[in-house]
Amino acid sequence: MKTYCCKVAGVTFEGRQTIIARIESGDDILLIPDPDNLYDSNAVKVVWREKCVGFIPRELNGEIAVKMNGCSTPGFVMRTTGGTEDFPTLGLEIEFRI
Repeated sequence: MKTYCCKVAGVTFEGRQTIIARIESGDDILLIPDPDNLYDSNAVKVVWREKCVGFIPRELNGEIAVKMNGCSTPGFVMRTTGGTEDFPTLGLEIEFRI
């Protein structure tokens, strides 16, 4: 089993900033393969409380999608980022094992 740590991609789309504002360090997340994604058949959604908050970065998702073998994988939020005057956009750093 390998441990992965990464930033979540796509956090600024589809109202995700409002959702991310409610997330705290240590919260559970779920990674769900998204093979029907229009942009990338290896896409892996990052879900918090049944809401998509973004995706695994493209440079990792091929490797991760293969290891997931179509199954969901649990993980957790390491920390939220941003939300400051200098960098107002919120982000997430997550950790998971596959």
